[in-house]
Order: sequence, then C-alpha cells, then structure tokens
Amino acid sequence: MEGQAKRFKKSEESELINPIENNNNNDAVMISDSPVATDAAVASTSHDPQIDPNLLPVEDMSQSPKTNGTSNDDHDPLLIPNVLETAFRHMTLDQLKILRLVNKQWLGVATRILQEKLELITFTDEFYDAEKMLKIVQTFRHSKDPPYVKFEIASKFFTVENEDLITDFFRVCGSFMEYLKISTDKNHDSKFKFAEVLLTTVSLPRLKSLIFEDHTPNGVVAQFNHDFSIFFKSLINSATNLERLDLSFPKRFFEAEDEEQTAMAQLHQMPDGIICSRSSQNLKHLEISAKINDVQLLCLSKSGLKLRTLHFKVKNASLLESSFTALLESQSDTLTELKLTEERHGSDFLVKFPQMNRLKKITIISICEFENSIVTFAPFGYQEHLPEIESLILWNCFGKEERWCQFFLASSPSPTITKLELPTQFRNPTLAQNIAVVFPALKRLKIGFSLRPENEEVMRIIFETLESLEELAILTDMDEMNENIDHVLTGISKNVCKQLRQDQSYLSDDCLDGVERGPSLISLKNLKRLDIVLDNNRAPFITDVAGHLAFMQMPKLKILRFTRYGMSQECVDVLLKKYRVAFIPPHGRNFFEIENMNLEDFN
Repeated sequence: MEGQAKRFKKSEESELINPIENNNNNDAVMISDSPVATDAAVASTSHDPQIDPNLLPVEDMSQSPKTNGTSNDDHDPLLIPNVLETAFRHMTLDQLKILRLVNKQWLGVATRILQEKLELITFTDEFYDAEKMLKIVQTFRHSKDPPYVKFEIASKFFTVENEDLITDFFRVCGSFMEYLKISTDKNHDSKFKFAEVLLTTVSLPRLKSLIFEDHTPNGVVAQFNHDFSIFFKSLINSATNLERLDLSFPKRFFEAEDEEQTAMAQLHQMPDGIICSRSSQNLKHLEISAKINDVQLLCLSKSGLKLRTLHFKVKNASLLESSFTALLESQSDTLTELKLTEERHGSDFLVKFPQMNRLKKITIISICEFENSIVTFAPFGYQEHLPEIESLILWNCFGKEERWCQFFLASSPSPTITKLELPTQFRNPTLAQNIAVVFPALKRLKIGFSLRPENEEVMRIIFETLESLEELAILTDMDEMNENIDHVLTGISKNVCKQLRQDQSYLSDDCLDGVERGPSLISLKNLKRLDIVLDNNRAPFITDVAGHLAFMQMPKLKILRFTRYGMSQECVDVLLKKYRVAFIPPHGRNFFEIENMNLEDFN
C-alpha cells in the first residue's frame, strides 16, 4: 500500500485531482481531496487552467454556506424535500454538482439523485485502476455523503500488489456502498489472499445489491479453497441490509465426485450456506446460476427467506419434484416473480406448483432447443394454484411443446392474466384456440410470426378470438424472399390483394364488394397499440393495401409501429394524420432491396 501511495500521491497543496473515468465521457466525474468546497472555489475553476471546470466535487458540507437566518425555512419552497427532488431530477450532472454546494439540504437531495444517475465505477486493470481506487479512497476519507455508491471489481484487479489497497477500499468506502459486483476468471492471481482483505472490521450497512460471477474453469472457491469462502461470507455478514443477491458459478464447480469433500462443502453447501446466514434474512431478490441439487434446494426451503423475486438459471440439473415444490411452498406467501432459465445441456425435472398466493409474474426461458432433458410443468389450475398471476412470459422458451403446453391446458382459467408472451415457436392451432378460454382477461399479447401455414392459422385464430386485446406485438421472422403479408393483416386472399395493389382500387369504398374476408386486424376492435417489428431476420413487405384496408379501419388504434417496406408516402401521410406512427429502421442487408424493389413483383 505504501508503494501505491508513493506512486500516486499528490502534493499537499493540490485541492483537486483528475476525474474518474466514467463509461460516459459527458458525465465525467471529479473527486476532491479538499474537505470543504465553497462557491468561490467552484467559480474560480473556470479561470484556473490547471483545473478542469467539468469536474464533479465530492465534499463534506458540514461547513457549507448557510441560508440567511432571517428567512423562514419552514415556508421556503426551495427547502421542501419533495419540491427539491422534483426540480433536481430535471437537472444535468453538471448542474447537480453545483447544487450540492449550496447547503446541507440541497447536498443531500442532489447527492441522492447523483447516486441514482451515475454509472458503475469499475476496477479492472491492475495498474491504471489502482490509481483510480486510491483516488476514491482519498475522496471518501473527506466526504460524508459521496455520490459514488456503485462499484465493480474484476478478476484482473485481484493482485498481490493491490491487497492493501483493496483492504483500504472496503474499510473506508464500505459504509457508502449500495451496489457491488465481483467477477472472477482465469486471470486471477493465485497468490492473492482473499481472506486477509476483510480481516479488519468492515461494515456495509447501505449495501443493497451484491453480484458475484465466477467464470473460472473449476470455480474460484475450488481454486482458492477456504480463503475465498471467508472473504465472501465476510461480505455477506457485513451487509446487514442486503436485499438483492446474484450468484453465478461454473458448471464444473458442482461436478466433483465426492461433493462433501469439495470447496463447496467448506462453504456449508455454497450458495445456500451463505444465503442462510443471519445477515441475509432481509433478502428480497435472489438469482442463482448453477447446477443446483436437491440438498441445496431443501436448505433454501428451510432458510427462513421471504423472497419477492426468485431466478434460477439451472445448468444440467436433475431434481426431485418434491425438492423444487418445497422451495416454492416456502415462498408461497411472499414471492411475486418467478423466473426459470435452462442453460447449458438441459435440465431434467418436473415443476409442480403449490398454491402461490402472491405470485404475479412467471418467466420461462430455455436456450436448449434440441435437448431431450427438459424442465416440464405438472398439470395445474390457475385459480387453485396461481390465483394472482398477471403476466406469463414464455417468449424465449424454445423446443418441445412439453416445456410449456400445460400453461394453455390448465384445469381452470386465469381471470387475472393480462399480459402473455407466446413461445417463439408457438405453432399449435389447438393451443391457440385455448388462449381466449384460459386467459379471458388478456389485454397484451406478443407473438412470433413467419409465413408458414401453421403460423398463418394461429394468427387467424388470434384475430378471431381475442377481441378484447388492447396491445399486440407481432415479431416477424421472414424467409429470404421477404414476402408480402397484406393478406394476413387484411384477411383478404393473396390474389385479391395483388389485384387491389396493381390497380390501386383499395382507395374505393366499394373495392371489397363481393370479396370474402376472413379474420384480420380489424377484428381486434379494442386494439390501441400495434407493433409489427423485426425478430432475427428480414422484415415482411406491408403495402398500401394493408395501410388502407387494415390499419386505417381500426377504430381505437392510437399507436402504430412497423417497418415501412412497400408503402407509399401518400399512405404514410394518411396514417400520420390519424395515429402516432413510428417506423422501425430496416436491417442493413435490406437497404438495397428497398431501393430497387418493384411492387408489381410482390406475391
């Protein structure tokens, strides 16, 4: 630490030091060694060529200028906290840094808003970021309420040379931290002593969020054995008001032949041993990315935690139905959001919902499209098991229907679900027919679409059965032909749409006389917002036919977003007069096609 201090120490006469680099250069931040700043000092910066006028002072305002004693503070609107906060939220970072220097009350409000706006301060490089950390430590020694509260320490920074500096950082700055992220990878210095960093008394009373990501091949706990266990447990025990904990471990970390002899056992079955500690009882949000097992789930079930959100990223886990059910039962009276992500090579277990009295949102994500081992759900009824559910997100749930079909085959409908995002590969017309029955209160729907016959049939069912929809998002994933979808949006056959387009008869009031028309966008009589946007491939062509015979005939539509392929400026102008329209820019490879397209060539 002495070597670090000698390298970076400034002269005692210097009042200011260089800014900490932020991710946004326009929001560059300054740190000050001076315990007190005055308005005159700030004003003088514009005349001092050695001082950057854009620096942000972090000061102890215990001796800040006082307001006139003759003023009535109780009736001064500029001293009312909620008035100040409303006004200050419209200020830029440069303005907020000046407002902090007025008085104690303005300091508190401006600092709180700065703490929300300022991005993470990261320490990644073992040399250059050491200087930045030293400046942070020096600043915090002179400040009672600094604006920096979010920090990230990356693997490369944990070196033997930085041990004393990191120890000082936690000792001096710990009481101000609100967000801390620690990430490890193969660049770790094996000689670094984690345990010694927190041997001194460290307090993290304000820490709300703690994120740990382990990207080492076999797990940092295994690599550093008991040393890292002490370090991480010390963090948890020092964070007496911790609300959010995210833990990510490599898959191999959980694959030792004898788990009782692994470093995980030394952590009392990490991650659950950490989570079950006394100081973690305020946890409201928990995310675990690991190959979890039944022992860990049962430990969590008995931990006494009362979570609001729970996110499991399971990695090739094989679990008993009873262990996962026990965990859900233990959180049934508090959990409001459940998120389940399958990673790596799939997981094999059955989720059986107990009665979840407070659960309002479920998100299921599966990136293991072709795996035989999958997470499935036992039959259930919404009113019996999920009586308060409002949002069901299955958008990124790929692969077999067995993963998610039970959500559309429930024994009782949900009178509370208003938002539904269908699986990306939702192509089953039978399940589509069930949507209106199972979700009678549905208002917001997101669906994927391509010009496959089964997709077109599903879309027709949506148009025909979900008249109560108020918001619809259609994410298109077209083939290389970039085909026209006027017929899908209007409910008119392809041949008739082509003829209407060629002779522009869609402008006539009697253009559809004698034309058979199926379910279409205009069947959604309560729709207020429509988004037709790109997914991962090319967008479809939407022409004036859909503009006049679909978009313009929707009585309650207010917001329209789509990619403008094949639509004339005249039609666009008509839409702009009626709706709030936003055009989504095309992918780069579509530009040439748009500039050279011939409307007569459309199918």
